[in-house]
Amino acid sequence: MIDFDKSVVIPFEEAFKCTCHIEGWSQRAEHHWLYNAASHVVSGGLWIEIGVWKGRSMIPTICGLPSGATFLGIDPHQDSLSAKAHEELNWKSDWVHRQFRSSLDLARELRPDVSVQHLRMKSRDAAQLLGNGVADAVFIDGAHDAASVQSDVLLYNLILRPDALLCGHDVGNGGVSQGLREAKISYKKAGAGSIWVRT
Repeated sequence: MIDFDKSVVIPFEEAFKCTCHIEGWSQRAEHHWLYNAASHVVSGGLWIEIGVWKGRSMIPTICGLPSGATFLGIDPHQDSLSAKAHEELNWKSDWVHRQFRSSLDLARELRPDVSVQHLRMKSRDAAQLLGNGVADAVFIDGAHDAASVQSDVLLYNLILRPDALLCGHDVGNGGVSQGLREAKISYKKAGAGSIWVRT
């Protein structure tokens, strides 16, 4: 469910400043889009982000959510194909996870009125813990190989409420684009960096 009359609590500029020290590849325009999209979720709604890594895109999303909403981040914090591509192979997953925990603490400090949760597991395993039709929005930014993208789209489409928001990052990535095609969903570029949105 989307309520376009919901106002946000933390101004975007303040939210964006909080991301400057967090490593990641999401950009300002993408943060602004996520912030605005999150502001349309109803109070009591659920936003899921697959692939939170160090929490860079998580912060503006949470800042945009209405009071009483829930944010659920899903990430095993293990080496992955995308991590290797960004020369992260030699970084210990626990070190990355500790950095993410700092972002998680910051998010909870900024928005004590939002329930901020994290599942440290693979997205396909997390999907087994969630019921169908429970989420108001899913943002997919996990593993970028085609098989993983296809799996995330198909699994989390079931977890979404009817006509809820399904979107993701890095639409220009070959694996992401292929995975979306193989999932057989129609989508478009959101006009904000490389975010894609199901149509």
